[in-house]
Amino acid sequence: MKKTVYYIFTLLLILHLCCYWVTLEGVIAVLTSLYMPICFAFFFRRIDVFEQESWKDIVLVFIVSCITLLIYSPFIGFVHSAFDLPDEIGNASFLQMLFAVAIPEEIIKIIPVLIILKTTKFINEPIDYIIYSSISALGFAFIENIQYISSMLDQDMNIIAIRSFFPTLMHMCTTSIIGYQIYKYQKQSNSLKKSHLLYIILAFFLASIGHAMYNLLGIWILLILCGYYASNIKETLKDSPFINKTNIDDELNTQTSVTNSGYNSFYIYMIFGVLLMDIIFGYINNGVLNLDILSSLVIIIILFSIIINSALDKSEVKQIWKKIAKK
Repeated sequence: MKKTVYYIFTLLLILHLCCYWVTLEGVIAVLTSLYMPICFAFFFRRIDVFEQESWKDIVLVFIVSCITLLIYSPFIGFVHSAFDLPDEIGNASFLQMLFAVAIPEEIIKIIPVLIILKTTKFINEPIDYIIYSSISALGFAFIENIQYISSMLDQDMNIIAIRSFFPTLMHMCTTSIIGYQIYKYQKQSNSLKKSHLLYIILAFFLASIGHAMYNLLGIWILLILCGYYASNIKETLKDSPFINKTNIDDELNTQTSVTNSGYNSFYIYMIFGVLLMDIIFGYINNGVLNLDILSSLVIIIILFSIIINSALDKSEVKQIWKKIAKK
């Protein structure tokens, strides 16, 4: 029965993507929107050094997330009108943004995580809560970015780079706030779980508030979210039950060799890959080269540095693991 449902979900996603495959704008939107989810899927497999997730599991959660958003899509207009959300998002109030956009979207993004928690055994270590929350957010961002890029490619020549970087990161960061608290809840004893539900509810509202504030205030909120995202990666990674506590130095060398050898070049290639797509596809569609997005390159690099380098700080992780080994 589960496989049947998954096959149906995959078929629905393929049919949806085929609808965009009839125009140049649609093809560009699908191809460019898929780039960042693929890059981050590789990133999550690289940081999960103790018990690597399978591609099958990652793809499955991604597809479930895409379909969850597609199911919600027909109701978006009704939800927006219920809270009088203006057509120009910049004219919305904080409460309108919170209740019409942020809260519904955070619900949609966390649903796939709850589904796999209930129906599978994918999540078997703390970092998995962050990984699958992020993968679910990437599925949401993928569908959302297709819609934005295909409709705005003629109006905003840097829409590919803007949608690939900033909203995608925001969705990952906010959903992981909820995922992290679900991990803390699962970690509690049965007697404490009931009271800890309040923390999950609080995390949901904090994620929604961060989401709404980003929509209104922009990338400065994203810097804060990325810092918290990095700390959650670090906290969950150090709690992995798959750490070899009898040989901390070998485990440390395994992790830091992977970190130091590939992460810096990885995110630089990721960044310039998006910028190159932005320039090339912008030129193909509009016949004009636009390099305005390059002015945001420094901020983009800072965001990725916070996530990748801060998440796996060598000296701090070494001290944490040595404390674990003594227990």
